[in-house]
Formats: sequence, structure tokens, C-alpha cells
Amino acid sequence: STMGICFEAAWDASDQVFILRSAEEHIQFYNLADNANLCRNPVRREPFDFSTGDVLVGTWNRGIGCTAQHQITDYQRDDRTQTINIRAQFSTDGTCNYELVRGLWLGIMNAQNYTITVDIIAD
Repeated sequence: STMGICFEAAWDASDQVFILRSAEEHIQFYNLADNANLCRNPVRREPFDFSTGDVLVGTWNRGIGCTAQHQITDYQRDDRTQTINIRAQFSTDGTCNYELVRGLWLGIMNAQNYTITVDIIAD
């Protein structure tokens, strides 16, 4: 998981897609957040079990409004070609002047060698 990442680091990393396939890549991901010096405290590192071939995929999106959310609109997994394509809609609602960051993070089972694409459509 990535719940230990502070708002400022998530805001800064918005619109980047992260595909983490190993504990080492997960550690490097947290180190990037720490090294950006955007969080007041060291990032709280949440474990994820990569040992069974699972992959952690995610992104953050930012906007202005009262609430923000993602809706997955398409998920295609082809085990023959080892590809996974994920599409999601990001939207904000309301007229509040809040800076919002919403993460979309997925643990995908048995996807270690797959080519994974994530397309986010923002309204």
C-alpha cells in the first residue's frame, strides 16, 4: 500500500503511474518520497507481499472541488499476451476551493511479467 505518503508528496507525484514489481522497487518508491523532502515526517512504509507474483500499480490525480474520486471504466487482462490494460475516470465534484489528491492503487495478482498500462481520463 502507499497510505504513508503525505499529501504534499502525492500532489507532487500526481499523474505519474507507478508499477511496483518487487520489495526493492517498493522501497525505492518510498525513498523517492522521503528524498523529495516534501513530508514533515519520514514516510510511513506499508508492507506489500510481492512474493507470490503480485504487482502494485497506482497513481494519484489532483483537482479542485469538494470531493474527488476514481471510477474504473475498463479492465482487460489477457493471460496469453500477458497484458493488462486499466482505464479509469477521475472526477471532482462541488464548488469548494479545496486542493484534492486522490490515489488509485491496485494490487494485481500473478502479474509479475505482464505489461501493464493505466490510462486515467480526467473530467
